[in-house]
Amino acid sequence: MLAVKRVSDGVSGALVVEELGSGGQTLRNWKASAQGKLKGAGSKVVTPETMELSRLRADNARLKRETEIIK
Repeated sequence: MLAVKRVSDGVSGALVVEELGSGGQTLRNWKASAQGKLKGAGSKVVTPETMELSRLRADNARLKRETEIIK
């Protein structure tokens, strides 16, 4: 939620995305979640924790693929 706060404080979204290394869609999702407007499949509310878990799983899969390539 730091990203949402930084944007709310007037820092440009592009700069926050660059600093955190996340995509612009991620920032839009964080903002929507903070406003209680983010819905998942079947109108299920998506929490910031769920988004973070999803991002970490994707990063983990990417790192596993990179490790296999190096081997």
